[in-house]
Amino acid sequence: MGLNQIKKSVRGEPFGARAMMMGFATTDQVETALATQAKLADAGEKKMLGMILVDMQVINTTQLLAILRTYDE
Repeated sequence: MGLNQIKKSVRGEPFGARAMMMGFATTDQVETALATQAKLADAGEKKMLGMILVDMQVINTTQLLAILRTYDE
């Protein structure tokens, strides 16, 4: 699937859904990352979901950038 097709299929989807739709993460991995993000927020730390997924070694930086590229319109 090309980048333009991916952009159309994920339009309006949050980062975690895009990561799953692109085959980079599972539902369980995204849910764990979201729980981590919520705990960090409760402690006053803001961290992007993509960086949490990288820290968890679910995705690498190349995959992170590929997901972020889907936001370019």
